Amino acid sequence: MTATSITSGNVKIAFDDGEFSSVSILADLSLHGGSQPDETRWLDGAGGTSGQYPGNLEPFLPTNTDTTNTAGGSLRMITVQYDKDHASADTMTFSGENGVSLSGIVAIVGQVNGAANDHDIATFSGLVLTLTAEATSNGNSITLLVQ
Repeated sequence: MTATSITSGNVKIAFDDGEFSSVSILADLSLHGGSQPDETRWLDGAGGTSGQYPGNLEPFLPTNTDTTNTAGGSLRMITVQYDKDHASADTMTFSGENGVSLSGIVAIVGQVNGAANDHDIATFSGLVLTLTAEATSNGNSITLLVQ
């Protein structure tokens, strides 16, 4: 069993190739619909201190960077297809590539299991997705919201 990874676009998934095979990213859609409710960095102004509402006009300096005047990043919807080779708890770890920053999995939107698999139990913490399979199966997919 060897740790391996795939990269598609700007998303990388690391996994154990003895537990998963045929891993691919079927869809990676950027959902430019705003930010998470607790993301308020865009209120600070370009030169403001994080968490400070703009009571002072001094921080409002012109800037054209995505790192300063960002709304905290947008959500991405990622669909991953995989074959589960063992009935055990195994992980996939997501990360950004080429300057893209991913901070965590926000939600599991949907999951489809192969014919031989009754179900996978999917849990996540940060950027680590854990899939516990009842049986091995091919043609599984899971759709996640990632920030």
